[in-house]
Amino acid sequence: MIAALMTTRILRLCALFLAMLMRPAAASSGVTVLLVQRDYVVAADGRFTRDDHVRLRIDSAQGIQQRSQMSFPFSASLARLDLIEAATIGPRGGRTPVQPDQVRVQQSPLSAAAPMYDDGQVMTVVFPAVEVGSTLEAKLRWTQLTPLFPGHFATLEAPEYQSENRRMVVSLRAPASLALKTEARGFSGGRESVASAGEQRWQWTLDGSSPLRFETSSVAAVDHGPRLAVSTLPDYAALGRVYAERAGPQAAVTPAILALAEQLVARIPPERRRERAEALYRWVSSQIRYVAIFLGAGAVVPHSAQAVLDYRYGDCKDHVVLLEALLAAVGIDSRAVLVNAGDSYELPGVALAPGLFNHVISYLPEFDLFVDSTAAVARFGQLPFTELGKTALIVGRGAEPARLARLPGADPAHDQVEIDTTLTLDPQGNLYGASSVKLDGVFDLFHRQILGGLPVGAHAQIGQQLLAHSGQTGTGSLRWSPEAVAALDRAFGFSATFQLPGYALLPGPGALSLPQGLAGFARIGSSLEAFTPATREQPVPLLSRHIVEWTHLHLPEGLAETLRLPPPVAVTTKGGHYESSYERHGDRVEVRRALELDLPHVLILPPDYAEMRRFVQAVNRDLRAQIVY
Repeated sequence: MIAALMTTRILRLCALFLAMLMRPAAASSGVTVLLVQRDYVVAADGRFTRDDHVRLRIDSAQGIQQRSQMSFPFSASLARLDLIEAATIGPRGGRTPVQPDQVRVQQSPLSAAAPMYDDGQVMTVVFPAVEVGSTLEAKLRWTQLTPLFPGHFATLEAPEYQSENRRMVVSLRAPASLALKTEARGFSGGRESVASAGEQRWQWTLDGSSPLRFETSSVAAVDHGPRLAVSTLPDYAALGRVYAERAGPQAAVTPAILALAEQLVARIPPERRRERAEALYRWVSSQIRYVAIFLGAGAVVPHSAQAVLDYRYGDCKDHVVLLEALLAAVGIDSRAVLVNAGDSYELPGVALAPGLFNHVISYLPEFDLFVDSTAAVARFGQLPFTELGKTALIVGRGAEPARLARLPGADPAHDQVEIDTTLTLDPQGNLYGASSVKLDGVFDLFHRQILGGLPVGAHAQIGQQLLAHSGQTGTGSLRWSPEAVAALDRAFGFSATFQLPGYALLPGPGALSLPQGLAGFARIGSSLEAFTPATREQPVPLLSRHIVEWTHLHLPEGLAETLRLPPPVAVTTKGGHYESSYERHGDRVEVRRALELDLPHVLILPPDYAEMRRFVQAVNRDLRAQIVY
């Protein structure tokens, strides 16, 4: 059971970073969405009511298992949710209403982890008598009691991307004085010419949208699928301004914060300002427990810096205000930065509040440096890979306007991996391996996050599971220490040993390729697995990097005399270069493989995919090259 849980955790983390070997296919949810109708009535102060009418048909047993209940999350302090009616309509007619005891309102899992910081709840409606062909119908009313930002309204509407959608209708009524910005992709309609005095009316319709093509390791569906954005904010600078108005006062420097800041930098001279900033950042990273509640899931106002210090935990915006206060206490300026920490890379043309921004990090203008203290084990200035290259909003201060900026991407000069593996093949064909892995940049952070989050003493089980997952038959163990994970003043690395019984058929003749072993989650081969599909219609995130793999293969006595080594390879594409060399020195074979990606952007766009895939195929051919004996 423990091993299974560890494997699940490893693969869940890796799925965000390593492209798993999956072919694109049409998505299927087992249901057809017959109707989604959302009718907004917006007040001048940003409050609104929304009536929802949802009808979906169950098309398969999968649909019964996954969709015979509907869940609706909401924030109890911001909104009230009322179920007007719900029922199951049988495939041959007949209507079975949902009874009161089939409706549950419970605290959300994220809220339960930090009840003082979030009041998220979930209404779950369980439909009775569901079978294939049934239609599930629900009518609800949302009443926004308090707008996220007073005086402003915003919404982002999209269909279920994994389902066939027959019809989606969004209508909106608002005072004529309320200036609305809209952006519709795939939706038809807009402002209606007929409206009551002092009122404006809008309606948009989406008819007959098919499930989006599912492409693993691609960007979020909202980046390229149908969507509708509506907002009273005139631009992103306005979003930054209203966020600053609500969040800025929470970063007040109290006597306790001032005393702590001075204590943390006491041994660092005032002129070494960057080191002082790093000391404060590392304290917040290590001492303030991060509660992963996304921006916009509940309130957008952080708790006061003093409250965060008192409780010693908080969400992303709480981390930012405490770090801002500590830095201000020693005269270092910082700014809040809104960013999407998921797989969405494209911001709508309409500024939403908070829209696709679901995370907050910090910017230190004096050093032109972005930091994310919620990453816990990120070295100063290193962002998680899900934030690299994203367009973010740097919140201004005072008269300084907010501005959109591109976060730094990866760079082969510092985002590096060096793997040194010694292999020994015995006369019976058993292979013994030992690897040393050195990491820097985003790869340093990623491995700290994975290995640091796993149970101490689980080195062997993890090695076993990784070997099995990669199709290797044998035993192995990873070696790292919690102290190394926590040592943010130096680069991280780890080692591994593994044994692959009967790997080669000796005395031959035969051939062998170099095994993957246990070299971590950023080998050359795993870096390129997103390019397995023949074609792609959606952008693929890919980070720049420099990876060098050294392999020293020790052979049984006499076997080297009959060896035939693969020829050296050099392959170049736009933004990428790969080379390898194979040399024999007595009974030892030395192999060097190196990949450098220096990409102008974090996304490979569909027009560039074919060229990159040809490069990847050439690299993969060499990675599969065999030593003949």
